[in-house]
Amino acid sequence: MDEAEPALQTQVSSAEYEVMLAEQVDIAEVQRGIDVVLAAPTLRRERRNKTYDLRPLIDELRVLHASDGDAGTMIFMRLSAREGATGRPEEVLAELGIPGNSTRIERSRLIFQR
Repeated sequence: MDEAEPALQTQVSSAEYEVMLAEQVDIAEVQRGIDVVLAAPTLRRERRNKTYDLRPLIDELRVLHASDGDAGTMIFMRLSAREGATGRPEEVLAELGIPGNSTRIERSRLIFQR
């Protein structure tokens, strides 16, 4: 590795996550929540006593697959990583009203700047 190159973590532009919901959910309700989040002009959040806008950090958010009434619903999200602001799946889940402790979050892919 060339020491003149930027640190690897600073070259990440976004990350993709698959979130498995452990509890039974109403798929239509989850989709409505996703629609509301994606339609919001801003999503003000606070982290470490600083306010930031989560909305521009959500590149993609959708139900990946679902079996209505079955614990097997999965949500896909692609979240941006920018200097000073990184989208976190737990924050998106909070906006959707889904408790993080009822999910399994797996980062499935890192996307690097070119």
